[in-house]
Amino acid sequence: EMLLPYQLSSKLVTKSPTTSTQVENVCGACMLIRRDVFEELGGFDERFFLYYEEIDFCMRANKKGYKIYYNPHIEIVHYGSKSLEGNYEHFFYNLYINKLRLIQKHYNKYFFFVSYLIVLFGILLRVSISFVLGIFTFKSDLLKLSKSLILVLKKVARILN
Repeated sequence: EMLLPYQLSSKLVTKSPTTSTQVENVCGACMLIRRDVFEELGGFDERFFLYYEEIDFCMRANKKGYKIYYNPHIEIVHYGSKSLEGNYEHFFYNLYINKLRLIQKHYNKYFFFVSYLIVLFGILLRVSISFVLGIFTFKSDLLKLSKSLILVLKKVARILN
């Protein structure tokens, strides 16, 4: 997922079953949670800003033995990433940093370190591809993306210091 363009990678990790089925997690924009379960699990972890708070919640619910279901018969339209639309730096920073927070919270330090290196490499790859494509296609939005990703790379690289 980290090594592909975001538009492609997000489709690879998002599945929509055609029948009501048990799943590992669901999108936070369309979760229905019993209040007693929400309170028992301590709600959403406030360290996650915008991304991965629902995955963290679902992981904690799974560990406690709760089941999570996806119902394809309920239709909800979620216009994803609208709160940070056009602000590549904040979007990608929150996406990557919260992905790493989730891994650090739920997995061992070795898995986290390998994941951290993959995230850094993925950002570097996206910087390179967006820069080269921006140059050859004369698209300023790709050059803006490249610049934003460089700033994100610097911030994410500092988290181990």
